[in-house]
Amino acid sequence: MNTEARTLRRVLVLADESADWMVAGLRQLDRLSLSLNEFAVQSKMTAPLVVCVLWSPALDQSQRWFPTHARLAMVAFTNDVGSEPFDLVLSTRLFLWRNALGQFLEVAPAPPEMVASHGEKERWESSARSFESFPQSLEGKWNYIRDGEIARAKFLESERGRRLDDLCDVASNILLVLGLGFGLSNFRGHAWFYVVEGILTALLIGANEFLLARQKPGENAALSLGGTLYPRHRELVERSGILRLGEKSAYWLIQLTKRDVAVLGFVLLAAVGLPSLILHLLFAVAAISLALALKSFSRGHAQ
Repeated sequence: MNTEARTLRRVLVLADESADWMVAGLRQLDRLSLSLNEFAVQSKMTAPLVVCVLWSPALDQSQRWFPTHARLAMVAFTNDVGSEPFDLVLSTRLFLWRNALGQFLEVAPAPPEMVASHGEKERWESSARSFESFPQSLEGKWNYIRDGEIARAKFLESERGRRLDDLCDVASNILLVLGLGFGLSNFRGHAWFYVVEGILTALLIGANEFLLARQKPGENAALSLGGTLYPRHRELVERSGILRLGEKSAYWLIQLTKRDVAVLGFVLLAAVGLPSLILHLLFAVAAISLALALKSFSRGHAQ
């Protein structure tokens, strides 16, 4: 099918739990929205592309959301299916590569007609059956992702899994600073200062995580930063005053202190013969984080 012969004004996005899956740094619903926005810009559309997000009936209202990315200037979101026909149906289980939407549109069949008398469940099921008939993969362009295929890449939240993940993070951080402390002590000729610093840093990390676990959840914590934050850090960012630096500055500060970036920095410091600086930096970050956590904790109780 030729894209020139097909008008793209209204798009239906089928959203289930996969909307919140983080794959390659983006939530799936955000990825689809950015692809649609890019398509609208490249097509020189004069009016925003209407995107209706049809949520799975299995998800309650607290699990439903609209993307808020600053670049989405040519996309208008709604949850009202309405009576007008759709030009395209997508699913949050569709992983689209950059600039692949045009090619997907070429082979996608026409969307099914929405029956006004149908309820939410009937509309969802009929649209899902229609999407399953779409070509679900093209090398380097798009792929229909399933649970097993992205187990290492997605974030499927469960209370037990969340707690286990948090516990492993804390344990690995504590073991890292203790290992650095004792290792540097032996390397520097039994300089016990490093052992003390490692133990103090471990205590700071433990205290910080204890406060984070006791935060009282708020309704709008750090919503402006979207999926940038881990759940247990949202309240800290909202209440500690970090956002006073500006959303962009706060975003980069968070990104630069994440594990992957930190590990890269540690490798570079070790490579140039400055392993002790790794421990000093970890101590400083842990101390600052604890101070912010204390501020956030006190504000949360005051509220």
